[in-house]
Amino acid sequence: MAQIRTDLALEARELGVTVKLNTEATPELIGQGGYDAVFAATGAAPKLPDIPGVDGTNVHTHLSIYGNEEKLGHKVVVI
Repeated sequence: MAQIRTDLALEARELGVTVKLNTEATPELIGQGGYDAVFAATGAAPKLPDIPGVDGTNVHTHLSIYGNEEKLGHKVVVI
């Protein structure tokens, strides 16, 4: 998980996005930044829905497919 966060932060920085990890987003910090937009990624634990087929070999989470994108094929649904 840490590698995904690091890679995504690097990609965003390369696009000119300010990325602050492990930082408390206080009103003062945000107000002083002069930002046009703020995206707060607070983290979450993945939860698979309780539907038939969710345990199939063709069902992947973002963690299981990251770095293995070539295994996806050409017809993909993202939920």
